[in-house]
Amino acid sequence: DEGAKRASDTAHLRAHALVEMGLMARPRPSAETALLGIDARTPYLLNVCDDPILCGSLVYFVRSGRTTTIGSDESNTIVLQGLGITDRLCSIENRDDVNLRILCEGHVLLNGQRLREQCSHPLSHI
Repeated sequence: DEGAKRASDTAHLRAHALVEMGLMARPRPSAETALLGIDARTPYLLNVCDDPILCGSLVYFVRSGRTTTIGSDESNTIVLQGLGITDRLCSIENRDDVNLRILCEGHVLLNGQRLREQCSHPLSHI
């Protein structure tokens, strides 16, 4: 009984930590995510992978009223490692969960098209 409670508490803390980092294994709106400003309308990024089992398995939330930074440096909101990932790849500004802007500082593709570096591009979330 005590072991089950400890396991449940650990799972809850893990889920909370993932939400705080802007990362969840699966989007599940709950009381905790609502308190953190994450709901069904919150825009998110999905990972892309050649393996269909792994593709879309990570969800990075782009929370409203914040700028989400992406790159290899530990100071970023979303930290990625790998070949071609610069210290600051891009930043995404979410104004109201519908109108977003991305500022590219590295090699970034949007719907298969390379975005120009040092330019701001509009994004839309429907």
